[in-house]
Amino acid sequence: MATPDPAKTSSGAAGPGGFRFGRSRRLTHAREFQAMYRSGARQNVGALVIFSRPNGLDRPRFGMAVHRKVGKANVRNRIKRLLREAFRLEQHELASGFDYLVRVRPHEPMTLEAYRGALLEAAAKLEKTWAKRARRQAERGVETANGSDDGADA
Repeated sequence: MATPDPAKTSSGAAGPGGFRFGRSRRLTHAREFQAMYRSGARQNVGALVIFSRPNGLDRPRFGMAVHRKVGKANVRNRIKRLLREAFRLEQHELASGFDYLVRVRPHEPMTLEAYRGALLEAAAKLEKTWAKRARRQAERGVETANGSDDGADA
C-alpha cells in the first residue's frame, strides 16, 4: 500500500499522529545512539548505513548522524532535511516498535524519492533480520529448556 501524500489528502493525516515528526518520534539522547551502534542490526543502502533496534513502543523512532566529512553545512543540512522528510512521509509504512538510525557517508544529495526508497528498502531487510534473530533466540530457548529437562529426568 502506498503512503498517502499529505499534500493531496484533505486532512493530511494517515493515522494516529498523522504525518508529524514530533519529539516522541526522535532518538534524542546519546545513550540511544550508542545502544543502536552496539546492538542494532545494520543495513547498507548506497551512501546510507541504517541501524535498527526494537524499542518496545507502538511507533517507530528516527535519528541520524551526519559527519562533517559529508560536506559543508548547507549540504549536511539539506541531506538532514530530506531524511527527516523521508521518515515523516514513510513512518506509517515502517514497522512499529523499532528505532532507526541513519548514518550518512559522503555523497551528493539525492532526491527525496531516493531517500524514501532507501529507507523503506533498508527497513524491510532489517525487519527480516530481527525476525530471524527472534527465531534463533526462541530456538535456543527451546533447546536450553529441553536440555535442562533431560538432565532432570536422568
